[in-house]
Amino acid sequence: MINLETELASKRILIVDDLVEARTSLKKMINVIGGSHIDTAVDGNEAMNYLREFDYDMVLSDYNLGKGKDGQQILEEARYTQRLRATALFVMVTGENAVDMVMGALEYDPDAYLTKPFTLNMLQERLARILNIKSHLYELNHAIDEKRITDAIRHSEQLLSKKPKLIMPLTRILGRLYMQQHRYDDAIRVYSDLLNIRSVAWARLGQAICMHHLGDSHGAMAQLKQTLVKHPLYVQCYDWLARIMLELEHPVEAQQFLQKAVGISPKAVRRQMELGQLATTNEDFATAEVAFEAAVRLGRHSCYKNSDNYIQFAKAVQGQIKENGGRDSRLRAEQVMRYVYD
Repeated sequence: MINLETELASKRILIVDDLVEARTSLKKMINVIGGSHIDTAVDGNEAMNYLREFDYDMVLSDYNLGKGKDGQQILEEARYTQRLRATALFVMVTGENAVDMVMGALEYDPDAYLTKPFTLNMLQERLARILNIKSHLYELNHAIDEKRITDAIRHSEQLLSKKPKLIMPLTRILGRLYMQQHRYDDAIRVYSDLLNIRSVAWARLGQAICMHHLGDSHGAMAQLKQTLVKHPLYVQCYDWLARIMLELEHPVEAQQFLQKAVGISPKAVRRQMELGQLATTNEDFATAEVAFEAAVRLGRHSCYKNSDNYIQFAKAVQGQIKENGGRDSRLRAEQVMRYVYD
């Protein structure tokens, strides 16, 4: 086990919280357990400014930050802009327990999820456990940061044989790396090795994705549906069911799966955009309108903000007006203008 005080002493840490009491309290806790190079941000925009300027080893961000970006959008943008290294640690701190908020945050794979209120001992134990794992994975994560994927795979394979207790994080990383190199049979093999020990939803998802890429789309769908029986909130399974159905040229069924995904995790901008586009193709303008309206609203503080969402929202409303024979056309037009100019 690592020495937490020694480990934190050399790390640059960013704390993000809009509440001064919470921000100050967490900073004091980090100081007590060994952290000294600590920056604090009061909102998402300030946090992203820090992330653009400095390379952080650890980010602890509250989920709910008031107006502007929330913690999920900070993590989302940090990954999108590649300002969060694989060797770094992102901890989502929150008092929220609503399903849509929790699911939205977890989709972007924070290293840990810390629920308020927590004590100094709880924080210390959680960070020690995560940093201990990160220390073992440093060489392979460093290779990922430098885009040396073949080296990262080699490090992962070596660690997997030497440290079988790390099978969970290593399998997750190695499966993704194999898929990046289109080595789907190898990915299925490592997922199977883990599944022979314990049932893990993301490993079953990984297998299904590989099966689809290898041409067994129907087998992949069966695997995804079976996974959803035990894990009905596993939203990425619905995403992949939608993608497969779309490739099989069943757009209506694809939309149905995507609507289920949005119902579970409605805060993902890209998913709302995909649903809006698919619903428009299916001439389901009512669903397209709701999806693009959500994409516009959620995208205001997201790295996925896109002017095309406003255009598609307007087109969906226009389609609705035509379907309704012009009824409420003035009201709908005013709604579009409000979104465009607000």
